[in-house]
Amino acid sequence: MKNKKRIFLAGLMTIALVALSACHGGGGSTHLRWVNEADSNKVLEVTIQYPSALGRVHMAVMGGRFKGSYVLKDGEKTTEGRVTQLEDKYRLTSQDGKQQEFSVERTTGVLKDESGSTWKEDNPPKTTVTLKEW
Repeated sequence: MKNKKRIFLAGLMTIALVALSACHGGGGSTHLRWVNEADSNKVLEVTIQYPSALGRVHMAVMGGRFKGSYVLKDGEKTTEGRVTQLEDKYRLTSQDGKQQEFSVERTTGVLKDESGSTWKEDNPPKTTVTLKEW
């Protein structure tokens, strides 16, 4: 009976270790870039870290958010910090603690800052693969 209990506990610990390591690794990241439509010197670059599939399930159950980093350029001025992706917006927190929010228009992908200025996506196109008919 003791042996079965040890095997069960060892198996349970192994499953827990695999689940925890999967939550925090292996997903990848996405790089996004927006340019202010009124002033092309203002550029927002966001890198969001995405966890593995199991990590996403964990985040859904525990209410986690996708997070990453950002760089906001305004001419010669550059601000860096952390970004959190919420339901329909991004919350930017600079290194000195100041917060900004950018809302996302889902149909167009246009971003709006707190002052109402719009930012258009400026992401380089991904390489597309075309299949030839034989």
